[in-house]
Amino acid sequence: MAKHSYLISVRTDTELLSAQKALQLGDELRQLTGVEEVSRQKTESASMDLGSIVQILATSASTLAIARGIGDWIRRNRGTHLKIERNENSGSIKAEIQNYDPEIAKAITEVILNK
Repeated sequence: MAKHSYLISVRTDTELLSAQKALQLGDELRQLTGVEEVSRQKTESASMDLGSIVQILATSASTLAIARGIGDWIRRNRGTHLKIERNENSGSIKAEIQNYDPEIAKAITEVILNK
């Protein structure tokens, strides 16, 4: 089964809150079937925290679960800016989410599912 890698940048008003939200998102996505690995990366190498970028390695069959997981998380964490990326030589997804409401979260989930 093919594997896909996603990078999700989480940004809020402060670095500390961004890192906390990234930890929370990573923990939730780690529980999904088909998600094989979740790690965090720093946005700046000098920072002491683990970072606010969540990297996911998952099977291609888990795309729906990941999209739903992100959609659910978005609905509970308004005011958070997300940037979702996946390229892997152009299975291309790039979405930025900010100031959203439930309808926008639903639309983003549909975009992710169609890729």
